[in-house]
Amino acid sequence: MTPPNSNLAEKQEEPRIPPIVRSVEPLERTVDPTFQTFHRWEFEPGPDLPWLNEKTKFSKWSASISQSLWLSRWRILLPLMRRKGITEIIFFGADRIDVESSTGIFTTSLNFLAEEPIPSWWNPEWHRPTAADLAAGLNIIQREIVGREVWESGREALDVLVEAQLEDGSRLLAMMPPCSTNSNIVANIRRFAPVKFSRNDFIGFESMTEVCADVLELAIKCKATALIGAGTGTGKTTLLEWMLRSIPEEEFLLTIEDTPELQIDHKRHRGLRTRERMHGLDPNSVFQEMGPSDLLRGSLRLRPDWIVVGEIRDSGMSKSVADAFINACQSDHAGAATIHAGSPYLALNRLESMLRTARPNTKDEALRQNIGDTVRLIVCLERTKAVSFDNEGQPYSKTLRRVKEVAEVLGSDGKNYHLNTIFSTRFVDRDFTTPIGHKTVQWPELQMVGLPFFLIEREDQGLPLPDWYYEKKLEFLQTIPVVGIVAHKQRLLSF
Repeated sequence: MTPPNSNLAEKQEEPRIPPIVRSVEPLERTVDPTFQTFHRWEFEPGPDLPWLNEKTKFSKWSASISQSLWLSRWRILLPLMRRKGITEIIFFGADRIDVESSTGIFTTSLNFLAEEPIPSWWNPEWHRPTAADLAAGLNIIQREIVGREVWESGREALDVLVEAQLEDGSRLLAMMPPCSTNSNIVANIRRFAPVKFSRNDFIGFESMTEVCADVLELAIKCKATALIGAGTGTGKTTLLEWMLRSIPEEEFLLTIEDTPELQIDHKRHRGLRTRERMHGLDPNSVFQEMGPSDLLRGSLRLRPDWIVVGEIRDSGMSKSVADAFINACQSDHAGAATIHAGSPYLALNRLESMLRTARPNTKDEALRQNIGDTVRLIVCLERTKAVSFDNEGQPYSKTLRRVKEVAEVLGSDGKNYHLNTIFSTRFVDRDFTTPIGHKTVQWPELQMVGLPFFLIEREDQGLPLPDWYYEKKLEFLQTIPVVGIVAHKQRLLSF
């Protein structure tokens, strides 16, 4: 357990993401002392690691298997699994382990090399994990998931990919030789925040503004089908979780995922997950494989009001998930999903290309009209760096995971999508007062540039709206394109 007077114990009480000004290492530093020295208690079981002693809802194996893995073969990783602020654990083989935190990417002093000195405060009675233990741990995980070893020396014809969800909800992906070069095992462990982010957290982290938060919450209350687009590690799932909290309690929510990641606290939520064909099975054996599209078709019989897909992608079992998602949302269901795309147009184009694969005989104009009539809101995120200054006036790199752009889809004429941009990013000067003088840097800022038409529809229905809406209506009403949904109203918008 953490000693009451431990400095590390005090650091654990810091906010998950640091304030703009704090004492950190300068930009040119790649080693942070925080990840070089570890105390003995960090390598021991404690109340903050309950999955070492009990089976959690994320576990695919027993507590005894977890103890064999984390208290022997992978014990050296325990400090990184318990420290706050770490979003990714990155393996460059057995000899180097990096971590990503809110202030950058740093190299740790931990490794799986037997010839290297043991970490400070390491108990000599503990087993010192080696490169063989790193591979053996992956074998344990794969054996518990699919019933067979993933890799053994001299038997490289076996599987070389391990993909799993760990006991605390973290996501693991590892590749073995010969698919990884230099005979190294490459792996990543994606860490998730133990506490769900609130609206105030997103605003405090500068991920969005208060007005943007209002718009996203109101979009869900208006049952607008939404796409969350971004690259990996940008917080798509975290943002989607928060948005789904705005679904009224009386509505039914159904989620479909390959790997369960969405942590939904909703009274009427039910979750489904895909089932891939197990490796090594006789091809003639009876086995019911369930892909996302299969689950989507079946979910229509489960009385959902909302259908949420963890990720729309165009590989493996997910090839027809875009088609099933569009069909489900067109049958009077609201929907939400994440997609790998950096802008609203790219998100629509990716969805269109996946839909074209599932409907090869449908004209492109019809595909675009189907998508334009179904998707109503696109939220694009980004992970970017911004330069800030510590208490001594030294610059450091701050990682921002933020909403980059929000656009409303008003439909399609078969050739083009009609988009109404609501928020976009502009770079503005930000001033810092430091002990060594006044500093000014360029800082990304989310600005409102348009008015959502779905809020006007909500106003027409006599439903409540925030106070800022009426001021923004005067400012941005004339910027709404009179096309698609707007044109179908068959009346002129007036004050």
